[in-house]
Amino acid sequence: MEKKGDALVVVAIDFGTTYSGYAYSFRAEYEKDHTKVYSNSDWRSGDGLTTTKTPTVILFNEDKQFCKFGYEAEAKYNTLLEDEKAEGWRYFRRFKMRLFRGEEKILERTRVDKITKNLMIEDEQGKPMSALVVFAESIKYLKNEFLQNTQVQGLKFDPNNDIHWVLTVPAIWTDRAKQFMREAAKQAGIPDDMLTLAYEPEAAALYCKELTVQKKEGAESSSLSSFEPGQQFLVLDCGGGTVDVTAYQVQNDGDLRELQRPTGGPWGGTYVDNQYTTFLKELFGADIWSEYSKENPEDVLEIQRRFEAKKKSVNASADDQTTISFPASLFAKYQIAKKCSSFEESIKNQNLQKR
Repeated sequence: MEKKGDALVVVAIDFGTTYSGYAYSFRAEYEKDHTKVYSNSDWRSGDGLTTTKTPTVILFNEDKQFCKFGYEAEAKYNTLLEDEKAEGWRYFRRFKMRLFRGEEKILERTRVDKITKNLMIEDEQGKPMSALVVFAESIKYLKNEFLQNTQVQGLKFDPNNDIHWVLTVPAIWTDRAKQFMREAAKQAGIPDDMLTLAYEPEAAALYCKELTVQKKEGAESSSLSSFEPGQQFLVLDCGGGTVDVTAYQVQNDGDLRELQRPTGGPWGGTYVDNQYTTFLKELFGADIWSEYSKENPEDVLEIQRRFEAKKKSVNASADDQTTISFPASLFAKYQIAKKCSSFEESIKNQNLQKR
């Protein structure tokens, strides 16, 4: 039997585009209840909120050494910006999709940047760094968080023999991207023979098969039950970077049969964020926004945070109005560039001129 089958615990690292975390299941408990899964729900944001995941952001110092990850990286970098000491530091956010975009460029033959160990990616200030180091240090942080938290609970595991590590990846990723993640995990200290790469929607499908809420047509209440043999279901995994779509049918022996090849694209939450940035460029002017972003990076970071918070609170009601506040420095920049006394009056005049 392979070593994975003898592992005492399975730890799944959810390395997301916008947020990351981990969950784990003990072998002895899993044999009795497949849904007995634990997760770290103690990530603390700068405003005191406790969340089940932490932002996928990582900070390196001037010597390109790992410094902070998640909420701590956000807070540290923001302080560096406010103190005007961020020069030389490297701050990466939402970098996971660089692998997908790299593959797109290869297919389009626009440039040669194959996903290899030598791939370089740029930080928020446009400074390059080894992608393998950035991904590996992120995975290492999440791995160490699990080991440290379990030690606090009085548990101690040999990470090379007792733990079966699972790293999730989008279903639409290519073999190159998956191999890159495996190399990053290896560099993070995870033994290759104790590592499994799992498609994100497939992991969700397996959980749905074990436990799901089915609402029968015409019924007023939902019943909690497992899928029966022959039933088909679709998993729509809307993440921060990608949207993955998969469909399955439950077989008589309980296994899942894939009905269609996984499909999807780069249409996750970051796509919405990019559209929001495009809107701001149109509203304030591309040149003004570009200059403002360079001159006030800490304020741009705050704008991004506020939009992220609003996204989480938006509901399906078309009657609701969403209000987002902006730093006064942005309006001041606009008024100086446009030589006007009021942002509101300038926008009204522009609208009148378009009529």
